[in-house]
Amino acid sequence: MSAFKARIAGLQARVEGMLDGMSSRDRTLLMGLVVFAALAAVGGGAWSMMGRLDTLEKQVKEARGDQQFIQSEIAEYKAASTELERIQKEMAKYEGQDMSSFMEKAAEAAEIRDRLDSVRENSVVEMGDLEQKNYSVRLTRVSLDQMVKFLYQVEATGYPLQITTAKFKRVKVSGEWMLNVTLEIAAYRLLQEA
Repeated sequence: MSAFKARIAGLQARVEGMLDGMSSRDRTLLMGLVVFAALAAVGGGAWSMMGRLDTLEKQVKEARGDQQFIQSEIAEYKAASTELERIQKEMAKYEGQDMSSFMEKAAEAAEIRDRLDSVRENSVVEMGDLEQKNYSVRLTRVSLDQMVKFLYQVEATGYPLQITTAKFKRVKVSGEWMLNVTLEIAAYRLLQEA
């Protein structure tokens, strides 16, 4: 420690010697320069620290925004999962029912059972966990009211289907205008998991 103190004392003596050799004006300028350098170092450090704090604050805000986004996505996912379960339960109700028999029941409820000419399966497409069967349904000589009742029976019961196209042809039967209708229907079924 004494060697260290001796070095400090030597350095101090040198600085005092330099200061003694300076005029009072030069000493004042040197002191001003030292004070300015100290203030600049403190100010620069503070400015750098403020910039870093601003950057950290922005990162915290971004992280909070990301957290809110993730929470909203989780809520959406839960809602979609609940809706999916509801749809799967609804679809399971009609699992064993054939499309032809369903159409016959709908035609019977609309009082046009004898006007249902055909229910023909056209194609089957697998889409992930779903199977889509495409059907052509043909009705002949039905009134507009009967057709509306039939469509209501088909769509309002909850059977998992979608009418993709409908073709109407107007025909005159015994002086009265009737409709011949061809419906293209896509029916859906959940595929069983292996």
